[in-house]
Amino acid sequence: MQLGGRLIPFTKAHACGNDFLIVEEDAAVNLDCAELTRRLCQRNTGIGADGIEFFKWAGPNSGRIRLHNADGSVAELSGNGTRCVAAWMAETLGSHAGDKLEILTDAGPRICRIDSVHTGDTFTVDVTSGMGVPKFVPHTLKLSDGSEVIGVEVVTGNPPVSYTHLVQKAAKRSSALLELQPSRSMRSSIPPAQATALPEDSSVILLPRRHSRPPPGATPCITAA
Repeated sequence: MQLGGRLIPFTKAHACGNDFLIVEEDAAVNLDCAELTRRLCQRNTGIGADGIEFFKWAGPNSGRIRLHNADGSVAELSGNGTRCVAAWMAETLGSHAGDKLEILTDAGPRICRIDSVHTGDTFTVDVTSGMGVPKFVPHTLKLSDGSEVIGVEVVTGNPPVSYTHLVQKAAKRSSALLELQPSRSMRSSIPPAQATALPEDSSVILLPRRHSRPPPGATPCITAA
């Protein structure tokens, strides 16, 4: 990618359709990373991605990443983004199944285990990475009719992968539209999730949209129990 006469090498990778650009920090020295991310992640005028993982080697088998979402905001961690970086490291290092790579994130270190490496027409890597302990935060959502639903926000690092577990306390019209109003901790470029409200006392999991286009086989939705 050429930006203002400057060439910026990058690798594009995806995990479950969640795509990221991997850029080594040395290639982005003296650049505004937030602005760079917004420009490169534009799907019509840029390369197109859900974010950029800025990477710096920290040791023979370890690296440091800093994740910017497509809107330029910084996120502590993305499980899919971390696995993309691990796959890129595996290709760079010539790693084999069973190897472990350490990735330092804003949410702490993560150990990624290389489960398998496939070097056919496309280079693919199966990676297992821990996400750490989720944080549970009380959260209230407003319905389009003005009523409120009390629940718990479960945060695993990056706002787009947060979800809200709701227990409806009052009867709602079955046709009422439930709209997620993102809290400050869930600020992202992800548009609000929408779903049809369910009967009273239903337990639901609401997933905010992760992409403008869902990953293969997945659809952002509300699920009832």
